[in-house]
Amino acid sequence: MIIIDIIYKSKKIEILCNSLKEAKKQLGDKTGKRLLQRNCELKAFENLSKIPSSLPYKREKLTNKNNVWSIRIDQEWRLIIKPTEPNDNLALITSIIIMEVSKHYE
Repeated sequence: MIIIDIIYKSKKIEILCNSLKEAKKQLGDKTGKRLLQRNCELKAFENLSKIPSSLPYKREKLTNKNNVWSIRIDQEWRLIIKPTEPNDNLALITSIIIMEVSKHYE
């Protein structure tokens, strides 16, 4: 079975998404745990189309951004992702780059 391949834009983002200690330090206990959970869950999806556009993931394309998407961590925080290869067919996107972990509306 093919699963989503995750690449991180930087070593800093990779550590944040994979280290519970670092995630808790930067985002707080609850959000830090949720970030690591969401990162693990993303790896289990077959492609971008399988990530739900409903809560709790709420995959959505960002306006005014070329082929950039957000996935909710919680009400405030989002994973900002971009496919490694642009494609209008989300079912063909099996590799993503986590660009940033951002606080919504900041």
